[in-house]
Amino acid sequence: MSSPIPAPILFMAESATLAHVVRLLTLADSLELPRSSIHFATASHYRNWIEARGMSFVPLQCQDTGAFQQKLDQGRSVIDKHLLSAQVKEDIEILNSIRPQIVVGDFRLSLAISARSLHIPYLGIANSYWTRLTPGKMPLPELSFLKPIGRSISELLFKASRELIVPHILQRHADDFNIVRAQYGMTPYRSIIDAYTDADWIGFADASEVVTPSSQFGSRYTMLGPLNGRVDCPQPSWWNELNDDQPIVYLNLGSSGKHELAPLLIEALSELPIQIIAGSIEPTERPISYSSGAKLFSARVLPGDAVCQKAQVVICNGGAPSSYQALAAGRPVIGITRNMDQALNMQSMSPFSFVRTFSAWDCPLGEITSCTKEFMNHQTIHDDAQAFKTRLLAYDHKALFKQALMKTVGDQKRSPIYVQ
Repeated sequence: MSSPIPAPILFMAESATLAHVVRLLTLADSLELPRSSIHFATASHYRNWIEARGMSFVPLQCQDTGAFQQKLDQGRSVIDKHLLSAQVKEDIEILNSIRPQIVVGDFRLSLAISARSLHIPYLGIANSYWTRLTPGKMPLPELSFLKPIGRSISELLFKASRELIVPHILQRHADDFNIVRAQYGMTPYRSIIDAYTDADWIGFADASEVVTPSSQFGSRYTMLGPLNGRVDCPQPSWWNELNDDQPIVYLNLGSSGKHELAPLLIEALSELPIQIIAGSIEPTERPISYSSGAKLFSARVLPGDAVCQKAQVVICNGGAPSSYQALAAGRPVIGITRNMDQALNMQSMSPFSFVRTFSAWDCPLGEITSCTKEFMNHQTIHDDAQAFKTRLLAYDHKALFKQALMKTVGDQKRSPIYVQ
């Protein structure tokens, strides 16, 4: 008889990007537990999603997406000491109120302090490419203060100095974490990477065929495979007007892509006689037609998994959730990266023939259009993508997640010390 899943269970998702919420919803949905024993904490605008599933919603103060992206653009730490301290205190209040047997967090980095302070088993969800970030493998960050210099010169300067400056940057971004950690009697981080993967156990939302953790990380992890949950939304009004006889390209730069590129990409792609389904932009009630024969269908929110099934090529921001969603449908993917997380993911995927990566910094519209055309017309690339789909679908994230939960509880022997 298998061990019971510990309950009540608390999920905590930082909503600065949609991916963290969707990944945890995918895992929560997989549990064979009474919905009332599942608590889900995230930003209030996701309340309906949570309660529609019968789970208990817990409001959580999360970073605004725009403010979060601005920090990334400026090369600043994503969490300063004031925000981290406030999050730790909020966590402790929630944990004391719910008293979970285990907490599962996705980019709620404060849990490394709060859950540990209360001796609550903590399973963190992350991506394993972060464990492999070394000075020699770090891509050039797309930072606003480098824009006046230009990409070419910035690349030369970065390559010449990154072995010296990258360790310093990674340590500097951990400084505020260490100030708060010291207040709770915890040892300092050597690098911000420690914060991204600090939990009793880690569930990596990756396929081992793409990337595995660095050997220095140790063995306290489970490879969950891609977590390609879907956004709850109705099919758009134009869905039945799509023509199955005309190629479809799915363009969606998501919540953390460079949105100002979308109209430029649409204009470039419209030179091809294709149907463009564009997400995360202003919706259209009816398709827009172009002289080339192209048609544009758009919506703010789309059922991404269903759109990927219809598309011949997917163009996304290069993040793990969106690119894995395309690959799980057996579709070639073009990633246009804006931040370090996206760049690291595409760096891991780039050896595959059905994956191509570009930087949003100097987005080459002509090359992206040519690559799209190549992917649509190259049967071998499509065959390779379909073969890889089979390998991804072999991951049973339900069973793997349960295994990770039991490992987390088994490795955390101390009893919680909730405040009475």
